[in-house]
Amino acid sequence: MRSGKYAFLAITALLSLNVSGCNTANKTDSENHVSQHAISYYGHQVDGKQLMINVASNGCTTAKDIAGNTEWVDGEQQVLLWRLQADPCRRMPYVAKVAVNPETLGLDLQRPFRITNAIAPALGKKAR
Repeated sequence: MRSGKYAFLAITALLSLNVSGCNTANKTDSENHVSQHAISYYGHQVDGKQLMINVASNGCTTAKDIAGNTEWVDGEQQVLLWRLQADPCRRMPYVAKVAVNPETLGLDLQRPFRITNAIAPALGKKAR
């Protein structure tokens, strides 16, 4: 009787691992998928022919990680920025200044523009 009880527990445990393993595989696939989503930012400056964007970084964010597009609305350029991939570094987050080429955004710096992304809450460190 006792060995039958242990066999039942072993089979139950194996079945639950098998079922949860299938679910875990699906979660891992979706978590590894890089999605493009609008980022919160800490401000911007125009420096010559570059647009300087202040964004949160864990140490590895570069201009290659930031993309966006520009649309004309009521005579004004409206820019939406997004992150192409997550910052893989593991240091404490800080605000980094990233130089973005306005041509990649379709942005004309000689004309009025507005960045429509939400302003991010303070991290406690200033842009470098």
